[in-house]
Amino acid sequence: MISDQEFFNSIDLNYQGLDSANAAISQGDTALAKIKLLEYFQERNTTQYFPLYSGGSTSDANDNLNHYFTVVNIRKYAGESDGTVDWTKYDPDNDEWHYQFHRNYWLSNLGKVYGSTNNEIYAIEWIAELTDWIDNNSPGYPRTLDTGIRLKNWVESYQYFINLYDSPSITAEDHLTVLKSLIEQCRFLRDNWRDEGNWGATETQGLGAAVVMFPEFKFTVDGNWEWWRDLVIARMQHHLETDFYPDGVQFETSPLYHSYEFRNLFLNYKLMDLNRITISDNLIDLFVKPLEFMTHIHKPDGYLPQLSDTDNKNFLNRLEEGADLFGRQDMLYAATRGSQGTPPENTLAPFPDGGYFVMRSDWGQNQSNYNNSRYLVFDTGSNDPWHAHYDILNFEAYAYGHTIIKDPGRYTYSNVGGWRDYFKNTTAHNTIVVDNQNQKQNAAGSAIWETTIGFDYVDAYHDAYNNIRHRRKIFFVKPEYWIISDILTGSDTHTYDQYFHFESYYQNHITLSSDDHSISTPHFVLIPADQESNAEIISGWVSYTSGSKSAAPIVKYTKQGVPPVTFETLIYPFNNGVESVSLTKLTVFNQWGWDLLADEAIAMEINSPSKTDYFCINHIGEDTLFFEDYKFSGEISFVRENVFGEPLNIRLVNGTSLYKLDTLLVETYGEQANISWYENVLAVNCAEVDSFIVWAPNVNNVMVNGLVADFIQSGDYIVVTSIPLIYAYDDFDKPKDVYLAQNYPNPFNSSTTIQYSLTNPINAKLNIINLQGQTILTILNNFQSVGLNQYIWDGKDQIGQPVPAGVYIYQIYLDDGTTQSKKMIFLK
Repeated sequence: MISDQEFFNSIDLNYQGLDSANAAISQGDTALAKIKLLEYFQERNTTQYFPLYSGGSTSDANDNLNHYFTVVNIRKYAGESDGTVDWTKYDPDNDEWHYQFHRNYWLSNLGKVYGSTNNEIYAIEWIAELTDWIDNNSPGYPRTLDTGIRLKNWVESYQYFINLYDSPSITAEDHLTVLKSLIEQCRFLRDNWRDEGNWGATETQGLGAAVVMFPEFKFTVDGNWEWWRDLVIARMQHHLETDFYPDGVQFETSPLYHSYEFRNLFLNYKLMDLNRITISDNLIDLFVKPLEFMTHIHKPDGYLPQLSDTDNKNFLNRLEEGADLFGRQDMLYAATRGSQGTPPENTLAPFPDGGYFVMRSDWGQNQSNYNNSRYLVFDTGSNDPWHAHYDILNFEAYAYGHTIIKDPGRYTYSNVGGWRDYFKNTTAHNTIVVDNQNQKQNAAGSAIWETTIGFDYVDAYHDAYNNIRHRRKIFFVKPEYWIISDILTGSDTHTYDQYFHFESYYQNHITLSSDDHSISTPHFVLIPADQESNAEIISGWVSYTSGSKSAAPIVKYTKQGVPPVTFETLIYPFNNGVESVSLTKLTVFNQWGWDLLADEAIAMEINSPSKTDYFCINHIGEDTLFFEDYKFSGEISFVRENVFGEPLNIRLVNGTSLYKLDTLLVETYGEQANISWYENVLAVNCAEVDSFIVWAPNVNNVMVNGLVADFIQSGDYIVVTSIPLIYAYDDFDKPKDVYLAQNYPNPFNSSTTIQYSLTNPINAKLNIINLQGQTILTILNNFQSVGLNQYIWDGKDQIGQPVPAGVYIYQIYLDDGTTQSKKMIFLK
């Protein structure tokens, strides 16, 4: 413990308000200086903390009075015979109990209960626990992470007992002891900071809380507060620049730990902003990408999916604060669960660096009740550090108010046989297990993806098993259902287990059919495309927080043999009772009339009320496939028919042709293309296609490579002979002063983002112009700084009135005469 003299030399006694303490020290009266110091902090109102509340849990506070502490959902007695706390207390099966015990989470609850009861016994207990901890532990005990969290909890509870409620039970001597320890712990974090990950960010938050809330401290005899302030800001910037991938996902690739790190850094920013500490715009902008991931990763029920060591938590309050900071209506929409803001345009949100792909039914053009929307998150990556769970190609799905396919979360931190044993096992996730072995740690998946009208598609693989590649494709027929296709290739004979985990609710609400091995529940059906696998319901469990678990069923499909081996599964959610849905596996032939095996190609007929869908996957790249009345060349084909057998929607992935009997539906001339016809829009993505023809009645919008294309309408056919290609500036072609990016999404129906970057500061004007050459909106007309800027246009003109659907031009003008413009499509 530092001496009284060193402490008073480590604070700025010339700070406004510390005159009396300074005078006492000058007179050599340390005892009086301590009293004046306590009085100063009790009366101080120049430094602001977050809102504090009374209430709290009286039962928990009373437990603490009797030295019972509930940590990680485990209640333990930690008292000494002399009436103090036993800080060496462990749970023999859970080291995490000891770590979190030393984080002192309960101190803020004591402050809340003190505020609501005005009972001094809680203030007495608060200062007794703090001073006893200081007497028995070193500043960095047990780990730097715990020091950071403890500092934050001490600073917060200090606001209750000292500044807000001015407890008369806390002596000047004990108060000084607490402040000394705060300084010592800050010095420890200065010297022992972890410079990566959530732990380092948590340490930075604790250090930041102490630094911001005690601007009177120099922290060292020859130091100054400004140095410590700048240290915290530098560490915040370091974490935001190095701990998050370019797509915004935190490198531990856990939704929970991503949100923890973002929260910890964002709270530092908010506390600084509350106390008028200037943060650079560049640092603030670094919060945008992590916020975008949080926008998409939260499920419609408001909680995070429980992938990669995640508890059942939400961070919607932090997301709403971020939406307000950046004026992002899409973030506000997610944060308020659809009650405010504007939904994002795209139903598929890719985060390829972090390995997450989120599919949504209720964003884009298919609006529905937020809680009833369909959601699937596909986890295609695995992380290197602490929260890897061998869950590559795992997913969680939600529909109509229910999580229907569930990642179990985590149960225990037990060190027996390795930490977090069960949930690092592949069988704990919704994926494929080979020979009952875990996927190798640190192996990462890779994916390609596409989102278009009517359909989303992600195709991913990993090589985490020796001699085996697992490839999983998820095909979303928006906004209704998913098809999961798994194919395993490699060598030798193996056993392959496919796992689907369900919520505990389904423990008594699930049926396995002995005929087709389908699963029926009140909220969805899960149907395998073939009955070759062995199917069984086995016992499992889900965990919403560490230390607790609930029984839940698992469906396991098993096959054996030499690869390639496939599993194709339909997941069809419904609302208001069971719908009549059936799946029939169809025989697939190649161009020579040979039957193909499931590992070569598989087709299925999906029947539901009022429509029939035909779906085929070409696993081995055969030139032409035949199934039912269809033939096609490509990787995937999908056709929806009405009750009269007429096509309603078409989807062709990496294909060149599609026919129904002798009726041409799609033909491309040149290379392969991705083609989607959905309602009155035809969307085509292609690289080297000279022209194409698609049977698509009633289409009035044709998009090729994201741009409006000229087309010829010949009866029920759409013919395009002029293909607009996406042009991307390379480093040599970029204009000297400005780069105007293509707006996204394009086309759009509610809002779109326009981005531009400047290499020199300059006056700039950005206008939106209609095809008649009229300026309908001036977005900016002022001096612009260097760097990337963006504007979200909501389809309204200068006076806030909605503009008609159609083609618009956005154009940027610079003072030096440079001009750039691009087209965009507004749909209604």
